Amino acid sequence: MRLLLVLAISVLSFVPNSFATDHEGKQLYHRDCVVCHGADGSGQTALGKKLKPRPAADLRPKILSRSEMIQTIRSGRERTGMHGHAERLSDAQIHALVEYVLSFPFKADPVSGKQVFQRLCSRCHGVDARGKPQLGAPNLILSELSDIELAKSIRNGHEQTIMGPFKSELSNADIGNIIAWLRLKRYGLLTE
Repeated sequence: MRLLLVLAISVLSFVPNSFATDHEGKQLYHRDCVVCHGADGSGQTALGKKLKPRPAADLRPKILSRSEMIQTIRSGRERTGMHGHAERLSDAQIHALVEYVLSFPFKADPVSGKQVFQRLCSRCHGVDARGKPQLGAPNLILSELSDIELAKSIRNGHEQTIMGPFKSELSNADIGNIIAWLRLKRYGLLTE
């Protein structure tokens, strides 16, 4: 009986800590982020759509690493409406906010991803995404890059290659959809 009580207290002492972090992240998000990014993280708010040079980022696709998210919250993003929060938020609060944002669900649309790929990427990577060696464009179906690395390549391009950045043409959802299409194609899960 005593062992059960000790075990129960141990488990219960862990739960509130985890809950407090989740709760704090949610509170911070709703206090500081929701006006631009929306309650669901989609960026589809009245203010979010008006931000120049582009609308507020859709936070749902998991295309940024934790460290990139932390850096963005701390320092902001140049040439966007996203300003840094390092002076207002502690490291623990920033981490809680990141964990909350990472909990947002995202349902990728690979059909849309294929359409965007065909429009913007196929000239260099081919309609089947298997690359064009003569252009130095790699086969994206066999790519060993993680989703986050691939998203970074799409967003920022590659210096000293013809691959330019697409961050001004593509939303985070577009990038997430392209990656979903590439992954389904890689594993033969598409019936095209």
